Amino acid sequence: MTIFGLTLLLSSSLLFLIQPVVGKIVTAQFGGGAQIWSVSLFFFQLILFLGYLFSFIILKLDEKKQIIIFLGIVIIGYFFSQVPSYQIWAPVNFDHPVLTLLKKYFLYLSIPCFILGCVSTLLQKWFFRLNWGEPYFLYSISNWGSLACLILYPFLIEPYLTINSTLNLWTALFLICLSLLIICSTIFYKKLSPIKQDVSVLKPSLKQMITWLSMSSLGTMFLVATTHHLTSDIAPIPFLWLLPLLIYLMSFSLNFKNNALYNKHNKLFFILLAQVMCYLTLESTDVDLQSICYNILLFFLGVNIVHGELFEQRGNPENLQYFYLMIAFGGMLGTLFINFIVPLFLSINNDIYIVLTLFLFFTLYIFRTQNLRLFFEKRFDHLYKVTIIIFVLGINFTLLKNDYIYHERNYYGSVSIEEVSTSNGRKFHKMVNGRILHGYQFLDINDRNTPTSYYHINSPLSLTFDALRTQKESLKVGLIGLGVGTAASYLKPGDEAIFYEIDPKIIRIAQEKFNYLKDAQGSHVIRQGDARVLLNREESNKFDLLLVDAFNGDAVPTHLLTLEAFSIYRKHLSKDGILLFHVSNKYLTLDKIITVNANALNLEALTLKSSAENSFQRRSIYTAVLPKDPNIQGVIFQFLERDKFKGLFIRENNVEGLEPWKDQYSNLLSVLKL
Repeated sequence: MTIFGLTLLLSSSLLFLIQPVVGKIVTAQFGGGAQIWSVSLFFFQLILFLGYLFSFIILKLDEKKQIIIFLGIVIIGYFFSQVPSYQIWAPVNFDHPVLTLLKKYFLYLSIPCFILGCVSTLLQKWFFRLNWGEPYFLYSISNWGSLACLILYPFLIEPYLTINSTLNLWTALFLICLSLLIICSTIFYKKLSPIKQDVSVLKPSLKQMITWLSMSSLGTMFLVATTHHLTSDIAPIPFLWLLPLLIYLMSFSLNFKNNALYNKHNKLFFILLAQVMCYLTLESTDVDLQSICYNILLFFLGVNIVHGELFEQRGNPENLQYFYLMIAFGGMLGTLFINFIVPLFLSINNDIYIVLTLFLFFTLYIFRTQNLRLFFEKRFDHLYKVTIIIFVLGINFTLLKNDYIYHERNYYGSVSIEEVSTSNGRKFHKMVNGRILHGYQFLDINDRNTPTSYYHINSPLSLTFDALRTQKESLKVGLIGLGVGTAASYLKPGDEAIFYEIDPKIIRIAQEKFNYLKDAQGSHVIRQGDARVLLNREESNKFDLLLVDAFNGDAVPTHLLTLEAFSIYRKHLSKDGILLFHVSNKYLTLDKIITVNANALNLEALTLKSSAENSFQRRSIYTAVLPKDPNIQGVIFQFLERDKFKGLFIRENNVEGLEPWKDQYSNLLSVLKL
């Protein structure tokens, strides 16, 4: 029995571990574009489902054929156990990046991941056929393995191992897993009794399978929507996305071990508290610890209710292959629905309202089908259910109501524009993505070209432009990250600018809804795509200034902060060009890693922090990477002494113990503000 549990624990851990490792490879080699992430998500969801589907099919055969077929696949796995190193993933050309990546996924990962996807259902059914008892606790064990890997990777594996070292570790563990699968198959063959399966057990009805599918989909939608809501609308804190996923896996582990958490003795309490938390969560709009706790508690209650009910309706273990196939299919549908379908008809990130509506109707479904009662008199129960329905209608009214004059959504998230008036009557448009500010612009024609927010006239960006203009009459600048186009206000006649922006909707909004680009005095072009990939393919642009501004959210594009990325940037700088990073971030001290990288490349790093003189200026932090040329540095220091920049000061960085980031190694924990 122990060997089955150990094998399931290892297989689920491996399936979870390979995804973030390959994600880092793909981001560095192919960029962080929406198509790239869509392909990655599609591949892993598809392969996992195909693994469950294959188990479902071969379990229709007699046991000896099951063993022979599965052992054949396991033996094939030995020949595909080595996941190629980081360098092998590099595309030969970028003419068809999506097809190239999909081809590499199927060539390098399809067989190992397919085998791992088969393990759960197959071993549980074999466990049951050996008359060792109900096998569902093994699914609980497999989820503990996923949960352990989820914790170990960012805190113990990523900080200490390079990508290639992690891949070698994964290959070694995968070979051990294959050996354990052979042992499990041998045990099953030797101990299998001639007892035939119970033919009196009916196959699950279509209604039952749809119920399993719906519950699984609801649980996954709850996970994705809560994660989006927490990290976009509440607080873009790095690693906050881990918490809902940990709770999600833990709820599977606890509830599939004989309803250890949610059961018939406490389900009424769980449901009532969850319904109350729906109200409190929607009422709490402040960005504080209380709001985070409300959302986490609601998700904890909700996902345990869904998974608890799912386990209660699992049916006879003789049909577990149907049960797990619906769970896998439902998980895939739920993820695809929130990530790809909802953005097509909902232009603002209100996924959480849709999920809470479905969840509240699900609680009413539980009341109706299980005859749960709150009151002795039925009329009070009916009144309570009507109250819940009215609350659901209120949720959907909130879904439709907002103060935005424009909003748009795609795979990269949603952005909204609102018109705001100050106390003295000045009006401006502000673009936000949840709690992240992308910029604003005054509406008055006399003020609308005034640089605002992090790019204000007393900012380090303004100082850099002023310093460069003492050396050259016209400038050529590159800007990674467009926002509303505020940086274009610094261009003068004769200047050239190239903006690099990954999100097509940001480009469209900056061009159509704001005037910075329209009114720019210098010439400019916008290139859509991952900046690192685009720069790597271009000839040197000889920029006098290259501004990198892509680090104000919770999902930090680390591939823009590695030594390899710095080498690409340097290729595009003129001899005395300046590389400038905007690193204002409430939760990360990214200026430290920029300083470490600069030191490794024998360059000088200077971190400047600005204050804000009014409500239209944001305090900001920039790190300039300069050649070790006293003339260039001297100009910067001269401007720091001017009254215009009296609000700027140099911040010293203690980088002791930090290592440079590379494509094969990065450690976000090392720059987390504790």
